[in-house]
Amino acid sequence: MYCTFSIEPSYGVDSTSQDYVVDLVSEAIVDNLNYEKAIEFNHPTAQDRISTVKTVDGRVEFDLTYNNEAWNILFQSLLGQRVRLTNFSLALSSERWNVVTGLLESDLDSSSTSFNITEYKQGEFNSIDGVIINGEYIAVSAINNGAVTGSTRASEGSTVASHIQNALVYGVVSAGGSTLDIISRYRDGFCYYLPTSITFVIYRDGTYFKFNGIQFQDFIFNARPIEGVTASFMAKGRDGGILHLESPSETVDNNVIVDTDNINCFSMGEGIDIAKFYFEVSNTLTQSSARFLDSTYGRMILGNFSAYGQFTAVEETTQFYQDYKKDIKKNLSVTVCNSKDFDKAFVFAFNDIRFGTMMHVLRTSMDIEDSVPFYCYGENDFTILIQN
Repeated sequence: MYCTFSIEPSYGVDSTSQDYVVDLVSEAIVDNLNYEKAIEFNHPTAQDRISTVKTVDGRVEFDLTYNNEAWNILFQSLLGQRVRLTNFSLALSSERWNVVTGLLESDLDSSSTSFNITEYKQGEFNSIDGVIINGEYIAVSAINNGAVTGSTRASEGSTVASHIQNALVYGVVSAGGSTLDIISRYRDGFCYYLPTSITFVIYRDGTYFKFNGIQFQDFIFNARPIEGVTASFMAKGRDGGILHLESPSETVDNNVIVDTDNINCFSMGEGIDIAKFYFEVSNTLTQSSARFLDSTYGRMILGNFSAYGQFTAVEETTQFYQDYKKDIKKNLSVTVCNSKDFDKAFVFAFNDIRFGTMMHVLRTSMDIEDSVPFYCYGENDFTILIQN
């Protein structure tokens, strides 16, 4: 099935140039006109119906692939903003999580240029050119064994921010021909909103349908060794209908599909061996009132935001249970890459999380599986990094 999309110049304005392509696994976008039955005076039953406000929504599932710019745009639409680092890449680590990763030793305010990183191995950050903490890229000019004594905050167009103790720190190096996107929540002052909307063009058995004003209610990522990786969005839109294209694009995504062979987790300075992993990013989107004599919504209003998930640990331990009972602040980094010596990767960074009520029980088999739910409590502490 063909599925292409383009960024709209403003919310709800059709953009059917088919700039990006994703491989569609399934879709169920419904265009509902919400007809209302009109009951006339002195008639016991409705004699007619009138169209009220149109709703466009439904779930779409795609093959998640490396090196496809479409995913950068989809995640930008989901969270709100994207900062591109050109000729940079994530620093390669020999550890199983693949990326040079550390923790902030203490809280970092928005003006400090000196700070300390808790390294997994002493000196592994020494050769980096910068670091990413949440949505901020910090260019580093002087560092030794995790002690940064010279840096430039909010580099490469990112936004300066304060960061909490134990926030994940990712090493970045210069790399010609490589791009690294930092995708995070967009905020203008005290207001969060989604400035990007897209127009989907979907081919259905001989007919092209377009759906404009598309933004995302949620994103679900699910990785299971046997089933592979599934990635889906709940889409909400402004309008929809049949599209007539003289020369429609039939391009498909031929990039490598993400699998479960190279998914690794890192938390609080140590690796976690996992068997299954799931997370969901949820936007509370409310469709605003329709314009006068118009059946379509004017815009989407962003309400609450949340990021949460669950993983199954391979190792039998009571540590997750103890951390849950003590309400300890944690972090979680999930690295998805195309090989051990990666040049393409997704990194999902969760800071300021807590573990939830978990399972640590013995059933009919002799195996104990720790199923550990987690929730991200920070307003701006979920970030996606994409290296192409």
